[in-house]
Amino acid sequence: MRGRFIRLWVTVLTGVLVGLVSTWVPAQTPAAGPVLSWRMEDRFGTSRADFAPVPVVTPTAAYIHSPQRLVQFDACPTPSGPPPPTAVYAWRIDGLPPVQAGCRYDYTFSTLGRHRVELTVTAADAAAVTVQTIDLTDYLIVSLGDSYASGEGVPDVEGEYAVRFPPCRQAGAFSVRQPCVERVVRPAQWSDAVCHRSSWAGPAQAALAIERADPHSTVTFVSLACSGASIDKGLLGGHRGQAPQVDELARLLCNRTAGCSRPEQQRQVDALLISIGGNDLMFSEIITYCATSIFGCTGLHMTAQSPVTQAQQALATIGSKYVTLFRAIHATLNMRAVYLTENADATVGDDGQYCSIGGFPYGLRISSGDVAWLQQNLMLRLNTTEGTVARTLGWVFIDGIADQFHGHGYCASDPWFVTYPESWRRQGDDEGTMHPNQRGHRVYAARITDVVGPALRR
Repeated sequence: MRGRFIRLWVTVLTGVLVGLVSTWVPAQTPAAGPVLSWRMEDRFGTSRADFAPVPVVTPTAAYIHSPQRLVQFDACPTPSGPPPPTAVYAWRIDGLPPVQAGCRYDYTFSTLGRHRVELTVTAADAAAVTVQTIDLTDYLIVSLGDSYASGEGVPDVEGEYAVRFPPCRQAGAFSVRQPCVERVVRPAQWSDAVCHRSSWAGPAQAALAIERADPHSTVTFVSLACSGASIDKGLLGGHRGQAPQVDELARLLCNRTAGCSRPEQQRQVDALLISIGGNDLMFSEIITYCATSIFGCTGLHMTAQSPVTQAQQALATIGSKYVTLFRAIHATLNMRAVYLTENADATVGDDGQYCSIGGFPYGLRISSGDVAWLQQNLMLRLNTTEGTVARTLGWVFIDGIADQFHGHGYCASDPWFVTYPESWRRQGDDEGTMHPNQRGHRVYAARITDVVGPALRR
């Protein structure tokens, strides 16, 4: 009897609770909030796929330290399809008064870091709210170094020069050594004409690729690389009327009126890219010497005064120069990571054999035998030394560049290097000779991107 009474009360109470719950639960589930996506407007450059001239940003402290970023919001797609045309969108950023706009909204933030975004969409007397915290990130990538880093041989806009090979006359002067520019149809255009700095350069293209790979971050890219620079004359000392690159970068990284007495007071460089060493071994002088040496420039034909002999001597001591550079950089700059890039290899053609390098006046050329000797005794040893030095100093060595150029050397049917005649026709001088062309710089950039991109986002 008592058990039947208890079961009766349980049945009654259950019915009451079900009735109460049915009155408390809304008849319809609230509408899902709008789907909110966002992207930061690219800060550096635009796509080079159309070969449009896009100069490297002129390095200034104001550019490096500016925190303003434009963010583009998009809430047009909804879980249930397109929004009704009568929908009202109210955007509220960091607790500021809401702003009514469409389903797309652009807002310029004055600071980087985390921000609160609230969007209320009202339609048919119903409101749906989405709240999202976004994190605005900017990576500072800096390129220092020589002509490989500056983009020598690939102006932002190629020039067109009418050139006559010697013997020839130019401005009334007679030349038997260099070609004469008879007429300038269109001058070459550079981001920096003194240093032959170009946005086609591998480091610049890598920075652009890293920026475009992530819509939620931007890249601040700075290049101080200068054609002809060496460790002593370029990075640590003045060159072509320019301040030492390390000192100039320290000045740009400081945002204090009174200056920065310690590196940690500077803005931190997320990736410092360095390409240096070729001019320390006088590669340009070697090319000229070997091209004009009738009996060859290596082996038994080397003299004590030849640039080849001097390069061998320099190679024996270049390790100590890198140590000096290491000390100067780490005492002067605030960095997250330093990357030393391998030099490209212009010596192997598509037949797998060493190139004979020609195109010089009077049919002069560097024999394939001399090219093989220079590659094995100077260029390859330089890359090996750089790899050892970088790992010893705690830098990252970006290797795998030289191997990708095999089969695309100076003499290949599909060369990734600028030839002597091409340099004269496109920029009115011989300085672009033996430097990567646009295709070569894309390969150079891809390898930098593969190494630096993932490291930045760790």
